[in-house]
Amino acid sequence: MIKTRFFRTVLYLDVAGILLASACGALAQTAQDGSKRPIGPGNVFVDPALGGVIFGFDVDQNGSEGLLSEALTTGANCTYATETFDQTTGDIVKLVRDAESPDCGDDDVTWGVVGTSVGLVEHQHSVSFDHLQVTYQVLDPLEGNQFTGSWPAPGNERDEIWGVSRNQGTPLNAFQVLDLNNYLLYVFGSNVAQNAFGPVEQLVSTPFVIGLNTHTDIAFLSGGATGKSDQFGPPSIAEVELTSGKITTFEGVGSGTIQGLAVDSADNIACTTTYEDASVEFYDLTSESGFDEVLPGCTTAACSGFDVEFDPVHKLFLVAQPISSQVANVSTIYVYNTEGTLLETLNGFNFTTQRFDVLPVHIAIHPSNRSGFVDVTNSLGTGSLQSFTY
Repeated sequence: MIKTRFFRTVLYLDVAGILLASACGALAQTAQDGSKRPIGPGNVFVDPALGGVIFGFDVDQNGSEGLLSEALTTGANCTYATETFDQTTGDIVKLVRDAESPDCGDDDVTWGVVGTSVGLVEHQHSVSFDHLQVTYQVLDPLEGNQFTGSWPAPGNERDEIWGVSRNQGTPLNAFQVLDLNNYLLYVFGSNVAQNAFGPVEQLVSTPFVIGLNTHTDIAFLSGGATGKSDQFGPPSIAEVELTSGKITTFEGVGSGTIQGLAVDSADNIACTTTYEDASVEFYDLTSESGFDEVLPGCTTAACSGFDVEFDPVHKLFLVAQPISSQVANVSTIYVYNTEGTLLETLNGFNFTTQRFDVLPVHIAIHPSNRSGFVDVTNSLGTGSLQSFTY
């Protein structure tokens, strides 16, 4: 079940620094580009219907709804659900699935909106303590508010997703999966709506870190076919041609494990975050060269950045910093342009605590209106979602 599943992420991600505490907080936001429009945390919250811990969410960039999964433990029993929500009001639109698991062996995990308005949900069923069956269902379209079919991930029923490229509006997405039979990670491309798949390649890589250039169909990950996922020193970046399966690698900049990655397909630019030096990196993927900048005011790995998302409409990279180096006891989102210039600093969020049984912090954006949602942490973990504008 999911608590066992995400415990294994500790083997890959060094989250110890993220569990450090900061002192007092304040809410602030600044715009360095001179803009007068309001930016920062919003007042729309999405509270899951069961009041449980959220296991993955996303918003439809081509629609008005979002998707999340949750689980709630009550004594010896567990309930879990997948539901859609309204991006404008935060209200739950429909419980797509609401089920009880007497032995707490079943969970749903939302892995995002893929293609054009297609929701993708992973269902985990624990046959026994060490035997997990994994199946996938889709909502096509998301605003239909119901499961419409299954997605037969290549491999076997013990392949679970550990990363999905967060591009929308194009047919292909890149996937990273873990085979629970051999605990090896694989990468492939899929048109989820059509149940079409490319070659499946084994790849040593950092979980939850994958991006895709939708113009070239090349996926980017941290690691390499026979290389390593670095904790110290420059990271290795793998390029996987999803149509042929060819893998190449190049040495990146910065130092430490890559914790977030997003790609500007039009300009073939990538933005990453690294743990050891708490930096953000910008790459020209054509020349395989780049530069790094330490996140503002950050002097320790504890305030390193995590998730990176790309806004293709305004050509902006958004970087999540769980422990802010700007304001004590809050979290921050930084907004950079593709040249690596910091344009906006959004303070006042609370996605500080990253428990190992919950997906890493995720920024879900709606580029057309420069808005989005991000995790809100409570005593249970990820307990709700908060809107923001940038």
